[in-house]
Amino acid sequence: MARSSTLAWRGERFRVTPWRGEGVVAHLSIDARGAHPTTTGVGRCVAEATERGFERILTAALHDDDLHPFVQHGFEPVEELIVLAHDLATLPTAPTYRVRSFRLRYRSEVLAVDERAFQQFWQLDSAGLDEAFGATPRARGRLVRDHHSVIAYSVVGLSGSEAFIQRLAVDPDHQGVGLGRALTVDGLAWAKSHMAGVAFVNTQRSNSAALELYDKLGFQRRSRPLTVMGLWLDDRPDDAAAGR
Repeated sequence: MARSSTLAWRGERFRVTPWRGEGVVAHLSIDARGAHPTTTGVGRCVAEATERGFERILTAALHDDDLHPFVQHGFEPVEELIVLAHDLATLPTAPTYRVRSFRLRYRSEVLAVDERAFQQFWQLDSAGLDEAFGATPRARGRLVRDHHSVIAYSVVGLSGSEAFIQRLAVDPDHQGVGLGRALTVDGLAWAKSHMAGVAFVNTQRSNSAALELYDKLGFQRRSRPLTVMGLWLDDRPDDAAAGR
């Protein structure tokens, strides 16, 4: 499997990793601790991915302000994500389940739930799960088990006064009974107890079930979406491939 690498360029910081464990697809993410990406910085990432033998690059979800340098290199939209926010002023109610802390011994069960809950493009592998926990300075994983295995889990991150629902997955055989609501409210309560003033979550525009859940929990949709961009490395425009 291709290795992961961190690239730094004049204050910009990027991470290039194999996408969901696929050796031919690179996942390019921006480190929030760095500067906004530039055309030169993105170009260096493209060169790095090309040199390492990747055939395609997929980005993490990008804000509108960060899209231009990727477009300059021939990246095109792959998926649009709706951003929602909760002000945490009043927390919603939820069904009572025994919500447990995430433990390493449950890792394979958690990944199995993720595989069943999401389409292949969005499924997390082991490295993706690590990235969900490492995306913020502090994070907490929670899960619900039946008598046999994990049936739902969540990862909530905290960065300063902002919280982020990094992942929420419910096994399809156990959906519709309030597990997603219970785990989300549990995460919101944890965030509020640690002085967060707002909680964010994003999901695909096509994921109507998730959007309905967040709407019912009091999340408000933001007007500006996030965009996942993609680039086939052998299909770039000539000027982008030349770094112009």
